[in-house]
Amino acid sequence: MFSLDNLNQKEKQIYKAIITSNNKLKKDIMTELNLPKTTANRLLQSLINKNLIKEIGTDKSTGGRPPIIYGSKEDSFYIIGMDLARSYSEVIILNSSLKIIFNHKITMTETSTPESVINYLSSKIKEALNQLHINEDKILGMGIGTVGPVNIKTGILGNVTNFKNNSWSGADIKSLVSKHFSFPLFIGNGANMAALGEFHFNYNPLVQKVAYVNLGLGIRYGLVVNGKIIKNPNSKEDAFGHMTIKYDGDSCPCGNNGCLELYATIGGIEKIYKKYSNKDISLDLIVQNIKDEFKYTKADLSNTKFIEHMINYSEKTNNFSFKALNEGIRILSLGLNNFSNLINADRIVINGPLIQLDYIIYNLLCYHLKNIHNNGSVDSIYTTEGYFKENIISTGAAFTMLLNKLQL
Repeated sequence: MFSLDNLNQKEKQIYKAIITSNNKLKKDIMTELNLPKTTANRLLQSLINKNLIKEIGTDKSTGGRPPIIYGSKEDSFYIIGMDLARSYSEVIILNSSLKIIFNHKITMTETSTPESVINYLSSKIKEALNQLHINEDKILGMGIGTVGPVNIKTGILGNVTNFKNNSWSGADIKSLVSKHFSFPLFIGNGANMAALGEFHFNYNPLVQKVAYVNLGLGIRYGLVVNGKIIKNPNSKEDAFGHMTIKYDGDSCPCGNNGCLELYATIGGIEKIYKKYSNKDISLDLIVQNIKDEFKYTKADLSNTKFIEHMINYSEKTNNFSFKALNEGIRILSLGLNNFSNLINADRIVINGPLIQLDYIIYNLLCYHLKNIHNNGSVDSIYTTEGYFKENIISTGAAFTMLLNKLQL
């Protein structure tokens, strides 16, 4: 297997600075790491000799020799990322420039057991490595992001909820994956891994507290402060979803009443629709009904008056589809506002199957958040545009594996 153990601490720091920036000027490396020029030259040349970085060009000269730009080599090694979630699971392969060169996603169903999912995804990894002509000794390792709670040492899931198949609680993820591969594995809370990747790849010295919220069949979150994951007790990434949002609300499997995820998830909105219509339909169909009724465009949804028209029209006509979606998203906005006030994050990345379903959902969420904030700070804090977009957990898992191997 590939190893980075031959790098000293300064070389690891320089390498990380280069791969998280796509490219880097030597003067910026010297400034960030407080290195004299002679030391920077020696360490950069060492990384070139070890086939990890290369000179990719020069910047404009302000007098004298043009400054050299350094970038990572693409084929030094490869990392695999796996995202095991409730409504989907995914594997990716990244090259050593952390670019995705293979991606495969599946929908989770009632028959998706831990063993069947991992066996299938492992077979797709092997097929891809073969087609890309990548030997296993070029693999640095695999990062696996899972729904919590998960024991990161043993790789065993705790009592997980909202999977369509009920055999995931207690699943030994590490053992199941190890049957197929001999390279190192790093298993953790997928939402934390996503937040960690977002912190480093969208780095801004003014943004030191980054949260990631994944909305789907459940609600997951991760939090990174000053580049360090803030771990939840027992890796319970669903604690936010069990915030009480309605004191006298519906009973939740967790034992409490009125939990946020009872209303502000895919299943929650479907239940709200049933409350209004006495019919069971999927959220996909609920959104399609709204599209057919309002025939909106993305530009329409950026207009506050258009959303207010949708709300007023639905109240007058009993459009159950929009009423259900609006109620679920309004409740979500209350929960997110409480969450934001509690952690005081500089940046909150919101993604997941619920958000990815249609752009009306995030636009409606922003509308309600702006009403709470009186139009202030929403656009500067909240975003769906994470660096890795819909691959944020699988790529974050792979990046966390890389940091683990760099011991940074």
